[in-house]
Amino acid sequence: MLVLFTHKKVLLSDLKNLLHLSSGNLDHHIRKLVKSNYVTTKKVFFPTRPLTVVEITPTGVNNFKKYLQEVKDVLNQISLD
Repeated sequence: MLVLFTHKKVLLSDLKNLLHLSSGNLDHHIRKLVKSNYVTTKKVFFPTRPLTVVEITPTGVNNFKKYLQEVKDVLNQISLD
């Protein structure tokens, strides 16, 4: 989600390479995120081949921001002594 949060739209093939996931594993994760309305996917057709673009939704952005705040809160509670 961090990659999508920072870039908004990413090619599925780029996500696969960045995350070092197999196609099947990444597809499973993307389907879960689509089902939760955190991301959308669409096919873009180029002359040589179709490409899939994954885009974070407003729901995905809001939930990721909430997650980041929860992580910050936990980290703020940790004593460094």
